[in-house]
Amino acid sequence: MHDSIMDTINQFYHGELKSGIKNPDEERQHFCHNKNINKKNHVIWVDMPKTKRNRETDHEPSFSNPAEVDVIESVLKDLNDGFILNSDGREIKDVGVITFYGQQAGLLNRRLLDSGFKKTLPGLKLRIGTVDRFQGMERPV
Repeated sequence: MHDSIMDTINQFYHGELKSGIKNPDEERQHFCHNKNINKKNHVIWVDMPKTKRNRETDHEPSFSNPAEVDVIESVLKDLNDGFILNSDGREIKDVGVITFYGQQAGLLNRRLLDSGFKKTLPGLKLRIGTVDRFQGMERPV
């Protein structure tokens, strides 16, 4: 993985993760950059304001948040548009969308895959799931 991704999760490994990649910016290029996503962005944090619209819905014991899905849709559109703009015959980009909650994964699946939204992302192949489901899997994005 790229160093910036490793740095994000290294706190859970007490800083013991080490990168085996000599030139991560070259070896782990995502080819999805555009006006909103920089070539050097390998981790994107989106701050969701604490407003009534942005509150999660409690499904006991799980949660969902439609406002977060709106933001994820926007980021995916940016990734897709950047990938298409930079495409030179590369294959479709495999993208993982990971959440902590099963209810949120269900909402993401309904909004991103089951609806017609996926048709607006011809450059992306989406896989959506919880952290547990992604354990041990890899995706380029």
